[in-house]
Amino acid sequence: FSSMGRDFGVEPNHEHLACVVDLLCRAKRVEEAFEFYKDKFTKPSIDVLGIILDACRVNGKTEVEDVICRDMMELKPVNAGHYVRLAHSFAAMKRWDDVSESWNQMRSLGLKKLPGWSKIEVNGRATTFFMNHTSHSDETVSVLKLLSKETK
Repeated sequence: FSSMGRDFGVEPNHEHLACVVDLLCRAKRVEEAFEFYKDKFTKPSIDVLGIILDACRVNGKTEVEDVICRDMMELKPVNAGHYVRLAHSFAAMKRWDDVSESWNQMRSLGLKKLPGWSKIEVNGRATTFFMNHTSHSDETVSVLKLLSKETK
């Protein structure tokens, strides 16, 4: 990372910095990721904070998680995904009043959580699957079951 500027004259941009945070989080170096964020980001980034927040929840870093939740709430999220992320973190910390507050704030802004979805291509045809949606052909469902067995 340091060699970008030093050896190649490329100044790291927001995306480069976010990638470093993500890599540190995936390596379970959550505190280091948060320190890097605080040191390198000149403006707050709710998306990058969300990356760290998820890593905190997965790795049980509740002290950092608490600080990040507070920071994210101060940024006044405008995306339903941010509120969902906050609610999940508050739930992991058993802070039920904050879970409720996150959902209430999201609703008061008129935001809605979109259903989860994924897309696969079978025989050159792309199919989108939405959570709890059952209108797919039997052939597609058979392929999914086969893929599920193969990946276990």
